[in-house]
Amino acid sequence: MITALYTGAFHLESRDMREVPGWQEAASSLCARYDALHAMLDAGQKERLDALMAAKADIFAIEQQDAFREGFCLGARLMLEIRAEKG
Repeated sequence: MITALYTGAFHLESRDMREVPGWQEAASSLCARYDALHAMLDAGQKERLDALMAAKADIFAIEQQDAFREGFCLGARLMLEIRAEKG
């Protein structure tokens, strides 16, 4: 399990974010703003906006994975430090 967590084989994407406080409101706001902007654009602009959103989603996924990895390492270091102090 530790190797799976560290290497990213354990995927957090399957987590249901609808239960996270504030997520539904933020997601609804984002969708409404996106739809309003999308409706004002021509076909070429819509394609560019969608490509930009996809690129941003890719960056966000990488950032989330890195933040998880960093948090995992921090937690492991804390446990090792606590264990060393007791031993």
